[in-house]
Formats: sequence, C-alpha cells, structure tokens
Amino acid sequence: MKIPRRQFLHLAARAAVLPAVSRRASAQTPASQPFLVEGHAHITNRVYWEGIDPWKVQSVGQSYARARAAGVNVLIDNIAPYGYERYGFTVKQVGRLIETFYGVLDANRDKMELALSAVDVRRIVSSGKMAVILGIEAGFDQDGDLDILRLWSGSGRGRIAGHVEDRKGASLSVAAH
Repeated sequence: MKIPRRQFLHLAARAAVLPAVSRRASAQTPASQPFLVEGHAHITNRVYWEGIDPWKVQSVGQSYARARAAGVNVLIDNIAPYGYERYGFTVKQVGRLIETFYGVLDANRDKMELALSAVDVRRIVSSGKMAVILGIEAGFDQDGDLDILRLWSGSGRGRIAGHVEDRKGASLSVAAH
C-alpha cells in the first residue's frame, strides 16, 4: 500500500517525536519544538527557472509552501548551477541563484529566515518560521580560486552554510563561523 508523501511525513514526524515529547500541546514550549527537516531541496532553482512563488502551493515539485504544509520547519535548499559547465559561466550562475534566494528571503521574512548555525535553527523554529539552510550543490571545478571560495563563504548579504566540492576531489565546508 502506497501512502501519500504528506501523510508519510506526518506519521514519520509523530513517530520520531512522540516518545520524547508529551502528547499534550500545552506541554510543548518553543524551546522543545521538534525539528522536521527536508534536505536537498532545489526550490531556489525552481524560482529562477520557472518563476514560481515558492510560498504558494504548486501542483508539482518542491516549494516552501508544500514543505510547510507537510510539517517541515527546517529546509536545506541547495542551489544547483547545472547546465553551466565552464568555470566563468558556473560562477555567474551561482551568483544569480544566490541573489534569487535572497530575493525570496527578503519578500518572505514573515515566514522564513536564513539559518547559519544550529543556534539560528532553534531560534527561527521557535519563532514559528521556517529555518532555511542555503547550500551550493557545486560539482564544478573551482579552479583552486580562493577568491571564489571566499565569496561562497561570506558574501556581503550573509554567509552560506553548505558544502562545496569540485571535480578534482577537493572540498570545502562553508559555514558561518
């Protein structure tokens, strides 16, 4: 028997949380609110390529609205610059996608915040907003360009918590601190 994704997520969240948290809603404080995490989403790419409003329910595919409706309160949104295989083009596309993400963030600060640390995740979730961790799915060659790696880890708008790995096998964990 196949169950719908939303029903599965609700059941999985309850199974993971109920042993540790009282079933009474009044017993839950913001500090003890459980996390339901959706990882490896590509919502920003959909905004860029399809022009969707990610806070409106879409008929297909990922969106912040669909994740929220399923109970998700922490989402890892990985921007993916696929289709831009040359170094200069890929870097530019990553920049475009980062700006697209920040445009969505700026327009929806009442529903979401960028989380750069575990402390941020707890604070954001306890406020009732969705904590979004921005990552870069970047299997492209960084050409050992430290300036570009620094850009990923700390642009003027904020930092990106994620993991960057290039085709030469080198990797860099990019975080706020």
